[in-house]
Amino acid sequence: MLSLPLAALSWLGRQGPVALIFVLLIAFLLPPVGNLLRPFVTEAVFLSLIMAFMRIDPARLKATLARPGTAILIVGWTMIALPLITYAVLHFTGVQAAAPAIFLALMIQTITMPIMAAPSMVMMVGLDGTLSLVAIVFGGAMMPILTPSLIALLDLPLAISPWALAQKLALTLAGSAAAGLAMRRLVGAARIARNRSAMDGLNVLVMFIFVSSVFGDILFTAIAEPGRILGLTALAFVTNFGLLFAAWILLRPMGPEAAPSLAIVGSQRNMGLMLAVAGASLPDTVWLYVAMGQIPILLVPLALKLGARRLA
Repeated sequence: MLSLPLAALSWLGRQGPVALIFVLLIAFLLPPVGNLLRPFVTEAVFLSLIMAFMRIDPARLKATLARPGTAILIVGWTMIALPLITYAVLHFTGVQAAAPAIFLALMIQTITMPIMAAPSMVMMVGLDGTLSLVAIVFGGAMMPILTPSLIALLDLPLAISPWALAQKLALTLAGSAAAGLAMRRLVGAARIARNRSAMDGLNVLVMFIFVSSVFGDILFTAIAEPGRILGLTALAFVTNFGLLFAAWILLRPMGPEAAPSLAIVGSQRNMGLMLAVAGASLPDTVWLYVAMGQIPILLVPLALKLGARRLA
């Protein structure tokens, strides 16, 4: 009975990064679908987190928890140093005063945790995913504390209070972790491993819901204001790859394994999570930037895969 849907999802999952490119194209070209799905941003983010936690190996997770020094270093970089450096750069270059909406969008990008797919990206280029897993686990655990604290410390112009944001983040992350780990126990690790491609395919569908919902009627905006959309897209690419290479250079003393791993983790940020908990309070420019920010995020797996092939 389930063989046909599983086969279809497995086929979709095997298309890998190419499928994500089609997700972008379809989401961009079908604004009515995006407007229909926009109320489900929170649900799409929550479901993607549940599936990510389903795939976390508890034994490997326990091993990462036994490395507190590494965890402190990683969380210190990805969740504290990175947003503070970004704030300093934007403040002293005048971006904060000249373009407050862009300033808020870039700060939202850096005060959130890394995306849950970061370990997969790291392993795609042949690196150990343990460090990235530490960043995800501890980043998610500390985000309800660190992100609202940074918002209050830096006086970021968000309509939602830091305390309300902390509550929403804690509920979203704790709820998805509990649901994902419970589903893993119910379904079984062996079955999840056997149906890896099907889960990848399901994740592509969830990404389609999320990307379509944040794109909305962006096609009409692109037609009416092409310069604005092109500018935000260029900014998203520069920021994403800029964070990637800047972190790689700064962290090179950590070694050939740790530096690129943490660079990938630090540059791929879960902006969708911030939309899910604070979207109603965010200005239109921030929504547009988050939408355009999905393009480099979804293209990074393909770029890393091609890069790994070239290096091999």
